[in-house]
Formats: sequence, C-alpha cells, structure tokens
Amino acid sequence: MPEPVRLFISYRSLDFAAVDAIVTRLKSLTHADHTPVYHVWQDKRDIPAGHDWWQSIVEAISACHVFLFMVSQESVRSPICQEELRYARRRNRPVIPIALSGHYYLNPTTAKNDLTFWSEVSAEVTAHNTQLLFYHEETFLSELERSISKFRSEPEQWVDLPAPAPLDPRNSQSTGHMLYSEACEFAFLLDFESAETKFRALLGDDRLGGHAKVWVEIIRNYQELRQFPANKFMQSLFVQEWAAYQKRFPTYPLGETVFDPEGLRAKLPATGGDKGAPAKTASANPLLDPRPSPSSGSSWKPSLAVRAQLALKGWALLAVLTGHTRAVASLAWSPDGTRLASASSDCTVRVWDAITFAPIATLTGHRAEIWSTSWSPDGTRLASASADKTLRIWNMQTYQPLQVLQEHSDQVWDVQWSPDGTQFASASMDNTLRIWDASTYTMLARLSTSARWMRLFWAPDGTRLAGQLGDLSVVSLWDAATYQSMGNLKDHQGHVLAILWSPERIRLITSSQEGQPSTTLVRVWDGPSYHTLHTLPTYTRSVTLSPDGKRIAFQSSDYHIQLLGDSRAVLKGHTGQIDTITWSLDGARLASGSWDNTVRVWAVR
Repeated sequence: MPEPVRLFISYRSLDFAAVDAIVTRLKSLTHADHTPVYHVWQDKRDIPAGHDWWQSIVEAISACHVFLFMVSQESVRSPICQEELRYARRRNRPVIPIALSGHYYLNPTTAKNDLTFWSEVSAEVTAHNTQLLFYHEETFLSELERSISKFRSEPEQWVDLPAPAPLDPRNSQSTGHMLYSEACEFAFLLDFESAETKFRALLGDDRLGGHAKVWVEIIRNYQELRQFPANKFMQSLFVQEWAAYQKRFPTYPLGETVFDPEGLRAKLPATGGDKGAPAKTASANPLLDPRPSPSSGSSWKPSLAVRAQLALKGWALLAVLTGHTRAVASLAWSPDGTRLASASSDCTVRVWDAITFAPIATLTGHRAEIWSTSWSPDGTRLASASADKTLRIWNMQTYQPLQVLQEHSDQVWDVQWSPDGTQFASASMDNTLRIWDASTYTMLARLSTSARWMRLFWAPDGTRLAGQLGDLSVVSLWDAATYQSMGNLKDHQGHVLAILWSPERIRLITSSQEGQPSTTLVRVWDGPSYHTLHTLPTYTRSVTLSPDGKRIAFQSSDYHIQLLGDSRAVLKGHTGQIDTITWSLDGARLASGSWDNTVRVWAVR
C-alpha cells in the first residue's frame, strides 16, 4: 500500500470546532489493510510537550506532502496563517485552500459558491491556479482526493525546494499591529474605554507607542467634545473647541481625515470655510488607518476578537451594511431569518444574506422614498410601500417585480402581510386603510381613517388588525374578517410608537409627554385598561420589544440603542437618527437603520 499522504493543517484557532471535525474525518480514512490514507498534522495535537511551537510548525510544513489552508475571514487576516502559507509556497508544497462552512454563500447571480471577503484573500492563496474547495460534508473527501491526484500527476508540484525558515511571527511586529487594529476598531465603535485600554498597552512599543499615545489624546479630546449640549448658546464655544481639536490633530493618525465617528462635525454651522464640510477620505495606510472602508453595496464586520470582547458586555456588532445612499426607513427579517430587507429614502430595497451579510439583490422601481417593507409568511414575496403612492410586490426567488398597485392617491406609509399569507394591508396618507387579496392582488376593503399616516399590526391569529394613528395618539382596532371597527384605545398622552401583539392581549409601546424632559412609557394593555411596564428616561422615536417580551430596545438621543430588561446594554455606532429597530424572530439579533445610510446588525443576549 502507498505511503500515507502527509497533510499539514493551517487554520485560525478561532475556527477549531469546524477544523477538528475535518481532521477527525481525514484521520478515520484507511486502506483495505487498515493503514491510514492520510497522516494529518495539526499543531494542537502533534507538537510534543516542551518543543518550540514555531520550530515544530516549520518542520511539519517541510515534511508535509500537501498544505491544507482552512479559509475563513479570520485565517486570511491572521499574520501567523499567512506566514505558514508563504513558507509552504517557498518550499513548493501543493496548497489546497478549503473554505469552511459559514464563510461562503451561494451567489444567486452565478449560481456558484462565493466568498464574501475575496478582497482580503492574499495572492498566496490563489497562486498557481489553485482550486478552492468549498467544504460540503458529502462531497469534501472526493474533491480533496481529486485535487491531490492532480498534484501527483504533475511531478514539478511534488519537488521539494529549499528555503530559509521564517521568523516566528509572534516575535515580530504583527502582534502589536493586531492589538493596534483592535484598539482602532473599538474607537470607531465608540467604545472608548476599551480602545484606550488597548492603546495604553502599546505605549511601550518602539514602533507603535507614539501612535498609541496620540490616539489616547484624540479619544480624550473627542469625549470632551461629545459633552457639549446641542443648543445655540454653546455653539460658538463648541466651534472654538472643534477648531482647536482639528488644529491639534490635523492629519494624524488618519491621513487627511479628522477622527469623528459620531458626526460631531455636523454641529458646526454651514458657513465658515470648510468647517462644516464632510471629512475628506484619508489615503489608505494599513498600519495607521485600519478603519473599515466598505465599498458600495458591501458590508463590514468587526474582527472576531473585537466581537468576542463586546459579547462579554452583552452584545456584539455583527456587521455594518452599506450601500444605501439615503436614510434607511424600514427593515424586515425573512421568516426563516436568513435574509434581511432594508428599505430606504434612496428609492431602493436591498436584500442581504443575514448569515454572511453579503448583498444579494437591489430592488428598483419605486420613484420616491420607500417607507415600509414586509415579507409574506412563506418568504417567497416581499411588499414595499412608497411615497410614490404605489405598493410593489416582489418575487423573492428571482428578485423581480410581480405587481404594482396604484389605487392609493397619496403616499403609502405602511404595508403588512397577514399571518396566514392570504391578505396584506396598506395604510396611506390619503386617509385610507386598504385590504388586498394576496393571490389576485384585488382590493377586498377600503376603510376610512382619521389620520393621514399610520402603522399597521396584525394579531398573530389574523383575526384583528391594529392601526397606530399618527399624531392622534390613538390605536384603532378592526375585525379582519368583517373589516368592521372594534373601537379605539384613546388614553395615550403622546404618540404611539409601536404595537406588539400577544395571544391574550395587545402590548403597546407609547410615548407621552410627562413633564420636562419627555419620557417614554411602555404600557401593557388588557382590553381598555393598561398598566405601565417600563418608564424610559427620554423621548424616543424608535422602540421595540423582543419577541419574548423580556427586552426593550429603544433609540436614545445620542444615536445609541439602549437595551433594557433581563439584560442591559448600550449599542454604539450609528452617527445619525435611528428610524427603525427590529428583532429577528428568535430574539438573538437586532437590526437597526439610520439616517447615516447604514444598517447595523447586532448579536444581543
């Protein structure tokens, strides 16, 4: 029987669970005489006690027949994994990159698997026309064997080339650079405490200590600027302080851009040179400017190390979805939680993969702002409501339009699908609520209302429909079978922000003026009566309850999201007013849309 093929496994330790499963499968393969097909080398299993870690890795790469590079967003960013890969290439080892599950998606345009982070994959991975394998449990072993057989048929790929052993990347500048990048990520996430802690850990670094010291000063200055109240009496002082801040850190360490992740520059008057102008784009410097710079239609994810540390605080920013050019007004999770639709004032609906955060499709056709979007319960269709007075129904398998409904005579403010998928309801500034047949798209009922705008909420059993009547501070109820009014809830002192149905009662979130400053009351209604569940210490535009009713998410005045309930947290990052917040159906994720033109997806616990 042939000698076992010696495989070296290069991977990021954060991917250990997926990699261990692959290694176990490879080690289990044997020939007819029970000799192993593969000899698999993995650092955590095969470095003897007391041996130098990096020297053992270098020796194992030199001894291997084939180098398996486990591709994930973390491994392509890892200096250690990249150094292992470079050395394998210098030694002329055949390299087979394997995309791990969860790090690729099915591209609907090409009908092929694709990585969401191709721009980060180094040339070392794809050199020599290397075949990238996508890990599927059923086909992986056969695909791997075909790739190895291909290398065996090319003798030049099996010839060993001598090469000097590389230095241990842990003792080079890479560790400091990783810490520096993490510190910058925290700064741009507005987690200044974590950022300053990490920058201070670098003050003794010969190369990065000076940069870290400047960053500590920037953060402290910026925090002082954030404390200025937004009123005209303090504006002149704020302008002076901003000018001093800009003069103190004119181009350093972010090229031509002044550090301003929260958009404080917008407080400056429009006149006075370029003081109120948008910041210029800094020239890229991978060391001193590690800011996320997503291209149009893409998404940015904080590094796994940063997300893990944020998770200890009860939340983690999973992704920033960019591509919209105006404010995001509505968000909707698909029923199975795998897709997220975002509607914007830029007249488009964008659909995102909610697992990889890759953009899937852009739905165009509306000629004015889109205020609302809603999935059919089976996830095959999407409805959108627009200021162009139309409703549009989209096929969510082909992402093509199915129907345009033009019966409303004014802006359509909201659209919501019934729980059984047989109907959908729309509300317009023409003072009507309309019910539509979801099969024929014919209008079943036209109900007059006393409000020019409203939000709609179906009861889970589909028997009732609630309407939030705008500035009238009223909730109206209709029978969904007869389309007859069931009365109004009128006891609110302020605007109704949202409604959450439960099987036995309506849960309402209401905002009311209660002295100065305004507060937001969270009320639970049982028929005509209610009791106050929570009092939020500020007036807010966006409030939502988690599906289990245990947590409240609301926008605070500083563009943050506050979480209250069985766990508390502050989600930081948006730099503009938040117009929409929505929980995934499992309550594990939260999506928010803002006037900063972005969608942010959070993991919360």
